[in-house]
Parts: sequence; C-alpha cells; structure tokens
Amino acid sequence: MKKIEITEDEASALEDIYKESEYKHPLLNPYQIYARQIIRKVEVYADNESYVYFNTRKKYGIGVYTAVFPIVTRGEYEKVVRDFLKMRITGKLVILHLYTGKEVNYDLFKGFNKEEYKYVINDSEWKENKKIRYYVKMAQENNLKVVSDFNEEMYKQYYYNCYLKTLETGEVTEFEKGLRFFSYLYSKGMVRANFAVIDNEVVAGTFILYDNESKIGYYIDAASSEKGKKIGANYLLLYDQINYFREKGFILDLGGVQPGKNKKWDNIFLFKQKWGKVVDMPLLVKEGLLYKLAKTFKIG
Repeated sequence: MKKIEITEDEASALEDIYKESEYKHPLLNPYQIYARQIIRKVEVYADNESYVYFNTRKKYGIGVYTAVFPIVTRGEYEKVVRDFLKMRITGKLVILHLYTGKEVNYDLFKGFNKEEYKYVINDSEWKENKKIRYYVKMAQENNLKVVSDFNEEMYKQYYYNCYLKTLETGEVTEFEKGLRFFSYLYSKGMVRANFAVIDNEVVAGTFILYDNESKIGYYIDAASSEKGKKIGANYLLLYDQINYFREKGFILDLGGVQPGKNKKWDNIFLFKQKWGKVVDMPLLVKEGLLYKLAKTFKIG
C-alpha cells in the first residue's frame, strides 16, 4: 500500500472495497475518513485491494501513528496484515482494533506490547436498569424535549453550552471545523444527532456515526451542560438513540478507554458501562528506535 491523498472522489473509489470487506465499522467508512481530515491529522494508505488509515500526532518531536484496524480489504486478510506489518515506522505505532463482532488473531502481531483497552457495546441483550429508568423519567418530568435534527444553530448552542464545558481530552475541535465535519456526515446520511432542549436552550447533545453496511452505530460525540446533567438530559438522549438504532437492527459501539489513564475518562466509562457489555480489545504498541531515544532523553 502507498500513501494517498483522500479526496471525495477517492473516498468514492474506496467505497467498493469497504462494501466487499469482511470487516466493517462506520469509523472505517471512507467517507468518514475523508471528513475526519477536517478535525484531525490523518494519513491514508491504499492499493487496489485494501486501505488503512492512521490518526497522527507528535510526541517528543517524533511521530505517533495510531492505525485504525481492521484493515479494510477484499483480499486475504491475514496476508494483508502481514504485509502491513513490514512497513518501517521510526516513531511509535499503535494499533487500535475497532469492535466489529469478529475475533482478532493477536498471534499476527508478534513483537507488539499489549496495553489494556476496553469498549462498551450495546446490543440486543442489554436491558435498562432502575437507575436509567429513574433519570429518563426525571428528564421527561422536567419537560426536556428531544430534537432529532442537525443544523448550524443547534450545533452552535451544543458547542458553546455543552461541548466546551465537558471536553474529554485536550484536543479541542474548533467550532467551524466541527460544524463542517458533522454537516458533511449528516449530508451523507451517516450521523444522527439529537439534542435536549428546555426553554429554547440546548442543554445536551449526542452524535451517532453509522452506516447501513456495518449495522453499527458509533457514539462519536456527546456532552451536557451542568443544567442538563442535573435533570438527566444525557440519559434521555442516549436512551433515545439506543431505541432508535435498536429498531433498525443496529448495535451501538459506545467507545473505548484505557482504564486508569485519566480520571475523567474513567468516570465517563463508568457512565457508559450502564448501557452495555464491556469488551476487552487491547491496544498493540511498538516503539521505533528514534522514539525510544527521544523518550529516554525527553527530546522535543
């Protein structure tokens, strides 16, 4: 595979590979990858049979490349993986496996260290508990209205009332970039947004990325204002999303976390655990020589 610039036309060409691939997830959809360039640094490698993308950043002045797996291919999967692993990366390589419902053959990744990583998956086996029913009822009794629509005004209120108040990481998406990202995916029929509104004010929102090929919805963004949290807005919105997608035969991937890395992430993960089963899918990590040297001497 060679590095490519992913345009919308290129995404259209890669769509055929995605549809024929054994492994599917909306984060692997080429239109999502194309849109992702708006908000994150992304590198894409492809040939006529396969493609894979990396989220990229720098640490100690050296590249950290997170490869989002499984590789999308219509070829023989294990051979494609073995060929991929021949790539020379002088920085740090992290392989993040998405949940697709299929087993991962970790024997392919000799020489990689495993780091704990857990997902929460909502499927047909999940049943709501008393706490969820309590908070959903509280939200309804407080006359919270669920608006399942996306437009600039709704997103603007969500961004300033909720998103900026409850960031999970230090990576802040600028308003204009976030608007372009979600607007594009909404135009492609790949995102469902819902907002909790009271007295004409948005107090919470959730965004589910999805596609019909995978039958998976991915909990890509969510936030609540303090006012929204106090009256159960986050419970009401996720409850609404789960019921919507369940009726369509989808499972929901509520995202993952490395336990113990960040207290705020751990608290968010505790909230997510109420809504599904926990699945262990460790990160696979390999550090190149330059990265090891930079880390040792704290360069950059």
